[in-house]
Amino acid sequence: MTGLEPVSASGRPPAPCPECTRWRAERARARAAGDRTRAADCVVLLRRHQAAVHLRVVGR
Repeated sequence: MTGLEPVSASGRPPAPCPECTRWRAERARARAAGDRTRAADCVVLLRRHQAAVHLRVVGR
């Protein structure tokens, strides 16, 4: 079976990730401004970043 697992054993980045922090802050600004489209875009970009940097494929 193939799946994803966190890169670190705790499942979290070892320190606050600047890229994650950036996307979360941008999402908060978009929500505050009422820009739901931009807020949703930030969620997608955050998840892509997390999948690319903080997760690894296991199994096969």
